Amino acid sequence: MDCNKRVLRSRTQLSVFTCLFILLKAEESLDDGGGWSLGSDFSLHDEGPCNVDVIDSSSVSYQQFIERYAYNRPVILRGLNDNTKFRFLCSKSSLLQEYGARKVRLSTANTYSYRKVDVPFQEYVDVLLKPQSNNVLGSDTLYFFGDNNFTEWQNLFEHYEPPPYVLPHTSGAYSFGIAGPGTGVPFHWHGPGYSEVIYGRKKPTPTCRRKRLHWSAPSSLARCCISLTAGGTQH
Repeated sequence: MDCNKRVLRSRTQLSVFTCLFILLKAEESLDDGGGWSLGSDFSLHDEGPCNVDVIDSSSVSYQQFIERYAYNRPVILRGLNDNTKFRFLCSKSSLLQEYGARKVRLSTANTYSYRKVDVPFQEYVDVLLKPQSNNVLGSDTLYFFGDNNFTEWQNLFEHYEPPPYVLPHTSGAYSFGIAGPGTGVPFHWHGPGYSEVIYGRKKPTPTCRRKRLHWSAPSSLARCCISLTAGGTQH
């Protein structure tokens, strides 16, 4: 399922999370993807068609959104907001120029993110953003997602335009991340939220809340994988 648009998962809690991703592309294209494209033979394959509703924001009212989707099923919404400027500021050259020397906190990719490592952002981009095989354990994968320093990165985040549709009696929270091809997070859970991909493509695999899953916290990135990064372009 391509989630270059926004995907809302239906559960209730006090906060609505907007996850922002830069996902490196493993193949070349006419669009350089903000400088994040990689020359690589690595590729991930789709596992069948996407059966999530894709709708234009102009065709659904807020009330219809609440009644049909907010508490019931995921949806891909187009045309909710315009983040052209934010996308430009998230180009590789722009981020490295502004934040390359600043430290970022990396987390392990397994469900509970046990280990945290602080490295300069430049080192993370140059050394760790590499294509990764499917048999690598989540506990052996470090990537930049969440644990954002909103003081140091405020000049970037203030240009982000959030989606206008929110759930009643909730407040928003942002989580920004950059990940390499083939990385992802095995089975995890969270409340309702939007997932907006700035560059690349994110492939979630939602599952029914009533379905029992058998999984291991440090499982490989290909097993029970909810958020698996793939190559692609933004649509």
